[in-house]
Amino acid sequence: MSGGFAAGSATLLSDMGEGSDGFLEGLKVIGVFAVCNTGGICVHAIDHTEKNVLASMNGKDPKWYPITEQPLSEITGEEKDAKTMEPGFFFGSFFVPFSEVMRV
Repeated sequence: MSGGFAAGSATLLSDMGEGSDGFLEGLKVIGVFAVCNTGGICVHAIDHTEKNVLASMNGKDPKWYPITEQPLSEITGEEKDAKTMEPGFFFGSFFVPFSEVMRV
């Protein structure tokens, strides 16, 4: 990572007030990927120059994740989609395709 990215993310996170529960007050959610009826992966920011996404589970403890691609066939299970790549990011071992993130 470059110094500009690290400095920018430090500034972004330092502007937020962290509560005792790990939630950062004032950090906006720009999109959500629903995981279940009580949980979702929140997207807070996208850094296109460094190709990273600031994401969290239910808004708690956001971290930067690199933007990557997966073959669409890995998501749909359809052989016809084998050559199409889907942009997104891995939240842990779980791939989150941008096309499935709902904008808020």
